[in-house]
Amino acid sequence: MFKYSTLNLGNMLKMHNRCPHCGQDFMPEPGFYFGAMYFSYAINVALMVTFGVTYEVLVSPESVWETLASVFVPPVLLAPWNFRISRAIMLYAFGGVKKRQEHYNS
Repeated sequence: MFKYSTLNLGNMLKMHNRCPHCGQDFMPEPGFYFGAMYFSYAINVALMVTFGVTYEVLVSPESVWETLASVFVPPVLLAPWNFRISRAIMLYAFGGVKKRQEHYNS
């Protein structure tokens, strides 16, 4: 879907218009990926709850700043991954991705 690696932060947002292998359209309509914000939000909430609760249970921090860091740092570090996975989920859920057809010789 994406032209460059996730670690290439300057170009990580650039997507192919069509799949180079199967021709699947990655831009079904203008503004299609605005809906990916909702998937991104859900992923961020899940990350924050998971890391926050895990840190509270395992470490029992003395300071509220430690807890806040454990809640907000992981989503910031995982933002490039979250961006890509939320777009992929949006495309598979609502983009009409065609199922790969296998041709068997019988």
